[in-house]
Amino acid sequence: MKSIENLSSNSNEGSEDLGTLDLSDLKKSLEDYNKQFSFGTLLAKHIIESVEGKDTDEDKELYKPKILIKDIENRHRNIINKTGISVESIRKGIMFTGNDEEKQLSEVRINLRDGKIFLSYLNSLSENDIKESQITGLKLVADSLTKQLVEQYELDNPNDERMLELFGSVDDIIKEYKRLGSLRHSGLSESVNDLSEYLSMARKKYLREYLIAKKNHLLGIINSYSFGPEEWHRDSNESSYEKYWGDAIKKVNLIGMNQNASDLYKQVVRRLRDVLAVVKEDITEGFYGFKNDSKKTKNYLRIIDKYSGILEDM
Repeated sequence: MKSIENLSSNSNEGSEDLGTLDLSDLKKSLEDYNKQFSFGTLLAKHIIESVEGKDTDEDKELYKPKILIKDIENRHRNIINKTGISVESIRKGIMFTGNDEEKQLSEVRINLRDGKIFLSYLNSLSENDIKESQITGLKLVADSLTKQLVEQYELDNPNDERMLELFGSVDDIIKEYKRLGSLRHSGLSESVNDLSEYLSMARKKYLREYLIAKKNHLLGIINSYSFGPEEWHRDSNESSYEKYWGDAIKKVNLIGMNQNASDLYKQVVRRLRDVLAVVKEDITEGFYGFKNDSKKTKNYLRIIDKYSGILEDM
């Protein structure tokens, strides 16, 4: 990640008080960058290229990125320095065009360069006078830090400076977000809820396992609206239903491999046992199309008994 600490400012932001700084313009620049490197934009360009070709220098110029990380740093260098953040381009994958050409998908995100400086910025803001545009910028930071923690930071690497900087000041940052959102801006307070939750798991050394459980709906409430284990029998055939449960057991076993996640493992196992008990009752009583199909009912009950037994042995 490129350091920007020594960049000098050429904007008029230098004369502003800390409490007047506003990250919403940076947010717009990041959105513009991310749009040009998104799958949809690159696919559209590829289609145009395929139809019109790009043989001339003018055509080639059309497909050059209009915004680069360096442009963002230069344009917003003063506010980046004064708020203690940095920007980083994250690879999001590759789009293959079908003619041996690859297009890189990427997204620019925010890290903490200096947590103390960012805290000073937050301390300078008043919950009574904070502007909507400033709230928008702060939400961007919270969302970006959450994504970085979940997707990019190396939790097992003690030398990942991005993670260490976040961990060193995040508790106070969350408190400041709660303070600033305490009066009229509940959305700002809520923007750090996931970050707070994930940090707790990361400190307990089972964030990856927690995310596995969460993404696969292994921790949801029975009869919730997500398409989790309690809904699989309502919208599946026998083959897909068996596959759902087979995959779920694989995920449970993966969670169980981390000794730090033992409580989470037990929680997931208990919940899946409870789900199967409820589902068995649904099917036995003929709900969701099982009433007049004895063969289907028998096969689903077989699957339920099979995985109930596996879970009982865990």
